[in-house]
Amino acid sequence: MSYRQKQLVMQYAEINNVLDFRLKPELKEALNNIHKQLRKLDDDRERIYLEYSQKLA
Repeated sequence: MSYRQKQLVMQYAEINNVLDFRLKPELKEALNNIHKQLRKLDDDRERIYLEYSQKLA
């Protein structure tokens, strides 16, 4: 999971470094998709930690 998060953050940084978003409007959609994937990754991580902690108790 941490590898996937690093990969998404790198993609986000690459897109964010584009100087002029007006010339490439598809980048806004790409950033939104990356945000969605990061949120899903956080939700999955939270769910897995919760399941793991319940098994320990």
